[in-house]
Formats: sequence, structure tokens, C-alpha cells
Amino acid sequence: MQIDLPGRDKTLHGLMYLVLAIAWLLSIPKMSNVKSPIAPYIFVCALVTLYGALLELLQHYCTHTRSGDLMDILADFLGAILGVALVALYKSLRHYHLSK
Repeated sequence: MQIDLPGRDKTLHGLMYLVLAIAWLLSIPKMSNVKSPIAPYIFVCALVTLYGALLELLQHYCTHTRSGDLMDILADFLGAILGVALVALYKSLRHYHLSK
């Protein structure tokens, strides 16, 4: 028996892209040549969102059983932003705790 909750698809999109953003952000090496401390966060957020948009375009144009959805891309973007924000918060709290 499957329970169909309103917004379940968008919530799952957001959660998957939150996890993807966290994984990518934690896996990239420290960019020592980048002057802006927020550049890696912007890069990962953009990359994750573009990945989601590409998948939606492929679903729309390359399959007969799936359709692309702009709201899925928005959910992917919001998940990426939240994932990036959680990593930034974690690193900020960790830095604060280690500096005490």
C-alpha cells in the first residue's frame, strides 16, 4: 500500500539534492587559489542545480514515459541551497568550537 502525500515528489527531490550538494561540497579539495570563501558553495550549488535541470530536460526530450518539470528543478535548487547552507553552518560552528 502506497501513501500519496501532497508534495512528496518535491520533498524527495529536495532531500536528494540536499544530500548531493553536501556530498559534493565535502568531497572537493580546498580551493586554495580561490580568493572568495563562498566560491565553493556557489560552485556546488550551481553544479547541483544544473545537474538536476539537465536530468529534467533529458526526461522531457528523451523519454516517452517521463516528463520534465520546472517545479522539480526548483525543488532541486532549494535542496542544493539548504545542503550548502548546512555545510557552511557546520564548518562555521566547527571553526568557532576549535578556536575556543
